[in-house]
Amino acid sequence: MVEDQLARFSTWAAAIGVFATGRASINHRLRYAPEVQSVVNGLLESLDYRIRNCKPQLIPTPKKLHAWTCPSDNATQDQMSSAALSSPSRQ
Repeated sequence: MVEDQLARFSTWAAAIGVFATGRASINHRLRYAPEVQSVVNGLLESLDYRIRNCKPQLIPTPKKLHAWTCPSDNATQDQMSSAALSSPSRQ
């Protein structure tokens, strides 16, 4: 499940130019849309926070191989996926 989410995030990041340079970069494309920049930054900060809080559960151990939960996460998997994978170009 974690690998699937990583693949989805990587696809999203590549599609919007998170790691691109120059005019293809997300920073360049959003330079005149500070409200969209704020939303994207907020989503990435939320993702970073959740990953840091869930990191102990993400490291596989024999007991954790078949069940993954994050006790601090109140959002459902679908809510996280739809929010994190929304592209600013669609808004």
